[in-house]
Amino acid sequence: MLFEAAEKNIKQMGIDSSSVTYDMVMKRISELEAEKAGLDKEYSAKYKELREMEKQMDVMKQYMEKQGIRTKEAARSGKKKDGQEVIPLLLL
Repeated sequence: MLFEAAEKNIKQMGIDSSSVTYDMVMKRISELEAEKAGLDKEYSAKYKELREMEKQMDVMKQYMEKQGIRTKEAARSGKKKDGQEVIPLLLL
């Protein structure tokens, strides 16, 4: 059954299953592994960039709170830190 499923997938990709060789399959696997490694590296870099942006946003939000400036999140919640009700006038 596994062989038949693989053959069906090969045919769906438009490849004649009788022309597929071990070397062709191994070459394609190597290409896909190389592509995956590149994507993994790119993902890691983007994830690291995301974490840095989140840290910067947290620092900015903390600064705004210390300065008494409401953020969108505080205005949406309708409460300040001390539990007082807030009427949102201007959303940043």
